[in-house]
Amino acid sequence: MIKLRWILFISKRFATVDTKGRSAVTNYLSVFGIGFGVMTLIIIMGVMNGFQSGFINSILEVNSSHIRIEKSGNKPDEDILGLPGKINEIVSVLPVLETQTLIEGGIRKKQQGIVLRAVPEFPLTIDKGLASAVTVPRGDFDLATENSIVLGSELASYLGVAIGDKITILALTGGTGTDLFPDNCEFTLSGVFKSGYYEIDSSFAFINLKDAVNLFYGGNSNTIYPFVYNIKLKDKNNDLKVLSVLKSLETNECKIQSWREYNRVFFGALKIEKNMMLILVFIIFVVVSVNIFHGMRRSIYDRREESGVLRALGASPYELRLIFLLNGILTGITGTFIGLVLGLLVGNNIAYVFHMAESVVNGIMYFLNMLLSGTSDGMNSFKIFNPVYFYMTDVHVVFYYKEILLISMFGIGSALVAALRASRDLLGLKAVEVLQYE
Repeated sequence: MIKLRWILFISKRFATVDTKGRSAVTNYLSVFGIGFGVMTLIIIMGVMNGFQSGFINSILEVNSSHIRIEKSGNKPDEDILGLPGKINEIVSVLPVLETQTLIEGGIRKKQQGIVLRAVPEFPLTIDKGLASAVTVPRGDFDLATENSIVLGSELASYLGVAIGDKITILALTGGTGTDLFPDNCEFTLSGVFKSGYYEIDSSFAFINLKDAVNLFYGGNSNTIYPFVYNIKLKDKNNDLKVLSVLKSLETNECKIQSWREYNRVFFGALKIEKNMMLILVFIIFVVVSVNIFHGMRRSIYDRREESGVLRALGASPYELRLIFLLNGILTGITGTFIGLVLGLLVGNNIAYVFHMAESVVNGIMYFLNMLLSGTSDGMNSFKIFNPVYFYMTDVHVVFYYKEILLISMFGIGSALVAALRASRDLLGLKAVEVLQYE
C-alpha cells in the first residue's frame, strides 16, 4: 500500500506539471485528443443508428412486415387471420394484394408508375405498427368508400392532386388473370400519408381489397388471388421464435419468410455502411495513440534525471514503468469520461446543436452581407439538412450501450497501449549512467 501511494503521487505529479514545474500541455492535449475521439464516435454512431432505425422501421411497418406469409386463395384465409389469438407474440395480420400500375392525375395529367397495394377498409385500425409509422397530413386513411385511394405525400405532390380529385389507373402488370386496361379505373383521393421514407412516399398508393378484386381480376369470385399476409410482432427480434411455430403451417401452397430474409440485401448494405464508418472513425484513436506515444516518449526522456534519482532511492524499473503506465491510464480514463459526457450530451440535443450552428452561420452571413452590400435582400438562409437535398424533418439519435462501452474501452486502451510501448525503455534504465554528469 505504501509503494502504491508514492507511485500514484509521482504519477499524478508527472501528469500535471512538466520538468520545470509548468503545466503539462502535452498531457492535456492527449486528454483532449482522446475526449474528442470518443465524443465524435459516440455522436456519429448515435446519429447513424437513428437514421438506420428510422429507415428499418419505415420499411418494416409500411413497406413489408416482421413475418410474411404468401398463400393464394379466393378469399383471405381465416386461420391465418386468427393467428393473433393463437400466438401471443403476434399483434396483427393484414391481408394484402399488390401490383404495379401506371396512374394519372392532376390538371396536367401527369403520369407515374407506382406500387398499388390493396388492404382492408381500415388498415390503421388493424395494423397499429402501420398507424405509428405514418402520419396523415391531409384527408383520412379511410378506404371504406368505394373506389377511394390514398397516396404518398410525394406522389400526391408530384401529380398535383388534392383531396377529392380523381386518379386514373392507366395500366396494370400481373398474371394472365389481370386486365391490362381495366374498365373501372377511376378513383377518388381520400387521403395523403407520409412515412418519412422517400421511396415509399413517392411510389405507394392504397386501395381496399374489394376494389382491387374488381380492378385486378374483374370481380370474378372463383379466381385464386395471390394474398400476402403481413404479420406484425410485439418485438421484431422475436421473429425466429415465431417463425419456428409458424413453420408447422407451411405447405407447398404456403410460403413463410422473416424480415431478415426478404430484406437481406438492404439490411446487409446498412450493416456494411455502419461497419465502414466505425472503422474510419476508429482511425481517430490510432492517430491519438501515436501522438500519446510520442508525447510520452519525450516526457520519459525529459524526466530521465527524476527517474535516475528514483532509481538511486530504491525504485525498481518496473515501478518506474508503472508510474508512466498509470499516467497513460489516467489520461485515457479522463479523456474517455469527458468525451463520453460530451458525446451523450451533444447527441441527445443534436437538433438544438444543429439549430445553433445554423443560427451562427446565418448571423455571420447576414453581417457580411450587410457589410458588403448594405442589404440582406436575396440572402438565402443556411440549413444543414436542406429539404431540397435531404428528405427528413428531424434527426433521431439512438445509443446502444454495447457500442458506447466498446468506444470507451478503445479510448482507454489506446492510451494504455501507447504508454506501454513508450515506457519500455525504462526497464534498462541505470541510475549511474543518468546521474554521472549531474
